[in-house]
Amino acid sequence: MFRFKVADIVMDYYPYHEEFFGRRLSSYLCDEEKSDMRLEYQICENIELPTHKITSKVHEASIGVRDNGNLIMYFKAKSGKVMYYVEHSRDFSFNIAKSVSLKPTEKVPLTDCDREYLRSGAVFNNRLIYSGGTMLHGSSISYKGEGVIFSAPCGTGKSTHTALWKKLYDSDVTYINDDKPVITLNPDGVSVWGAPWSGKTELNTNTRVPLKAIVFIERAERNAIGTLSASQAFCYLCDQTFPPFYSKELSLKNIETVEKIMASVPIYILSCNMEDDAAEIAKNKIFNN
Repeated sequence: MFRFKVADIVMDYYPYHEEFFGRRLSSYLCDEEKSDMRLEYQICENIELPTHKITSKVHEASIGVRDNGNLIMYFKAKSGKVMYYVEHSRDFSFNIAKSVSLKPTEKVPLTDCDREYLRSGAVFNNRLIYSGGTMLHGSSISYKGEGVIFSAPCGTGKSTHTALWKKLYDSDVTYINDDKPVITLNPDGVSVWGAPWSGKTELNTNTRVPLKAIVFIERAERNAIGTLSASQAFCYLCDQTFPPFYSKELSLKNIETVEKIMASVPIYILSCNMEDDAAEIAKNKIFNN
């Protein structure tokens, strides 16, 4: 079991792939007396479902409520075999996830460890949203102690852009998280935190800094940056956050959090290529505006 802390949430994690998570979680381990949430992850040959009442089916997933009130969700293969199962308490503090072992294929090149890594981050994010925060899909850096998140769909160039900042401004730049930085709202403002779920890379730092701006990136031949309207910012933010599709409660909480972020943090759109000038234009707008 690993006890670690991200964004002031203490999590007890019982992983299946202990060696992998021992490395990934090493800088976040803590010795707090109590935890806020717990996750047990198992990989099995067969998954037997507990007694429950099915309440709905969404995107090939069955959603139900167990006798004790816990929310459950599971996927079945065409054969009828249950392939993935997750159970949450109502406050998302207690979680069990079970997965049937699958070999990587050319179409889906994920290992069992990859799946556990992705799903453990999703379980943490559920508790985070319940507590009033959220994860944003993006590459985040700290520039002279203030955080910026660059967000966009996969393959747009978020990590390439933050690499430009690191190349140009070197010691003034620290990577916070290269895939899913954590955002929280606090009495003193909005913060961005590092987290161990950083995509394919291990570019993450156990730190917290005030969030200066969120920048959405789109590819263009010429570099230009502008401010998004409220309606545009809302759509962009909702599209790149991760509330679970099977919980209406968390979806509504995530919307509330997005609206509060919009009220406190400037949201920009950066049309850019991958040349140094793109980082310079963005920095001048964010920090000299």
